[in-house]
Amino acid sequence: MCEAEAWADFSDRWQRVLDEPKPLKLFKMQQASNLSGYFAGWKVAERDAKLRALADVIIATPSICGVHCTLDLAAFNEILKGQMPRRTDNAYFLAFHSVVSSVCHELFHGGAKEECELMFDETWFLDREPRSGIPS
Repeated sequence: MCEAEAWADFSDRWQRVLDEPKPLKLFKMQQASNLSGYFAGWKVAERDAKLRALADVIIATPSICGVHCTLDLAAFNEILKGQMPRRTDNAYFLAFHSVVSSVCHELFHGGAKEECELMFDETWFLDREPRSGIPS
C-alpha cells in the first residue's frame, strides 16, 4: 500500500529490474525458489542476483507497506468447509475478504482521506477450489 505516485515510481523501478539482463516477463517467487517457469535454466547465482536487485527496489521505497494473509487449508476444510453458501464456501474467498478488510482498517485508522484503489493481479480463486501450494 502506498500513494499513487510512490506506486508508479516503484512499478517503474521494478520493471527496469525485470528488464535487465536475463529479463523476466513477470516475477513469481515460487518459480524463483525452485528455478522453474520464467526462472527455468537459470543458475542459482543469477537468480540470487535478480532477487537482490528486486529486494533493493522494495527497500528503496520506504512508503510502501504490504498486507499478508496466510491460509490454513486443513483447518478451513475441517472447521468451515460446507458451513457457508456454495459461492462463498472457499478458503480463498475468505482470505480475499480478510485482505480487503485489513486494508480498509489500516487506511481508516491511519487517517486516510482519499480514495483507495485495490488491484489484484489474479482473481482466479473466486471461482476455484483451494489447493495446496501456489499456482504457477
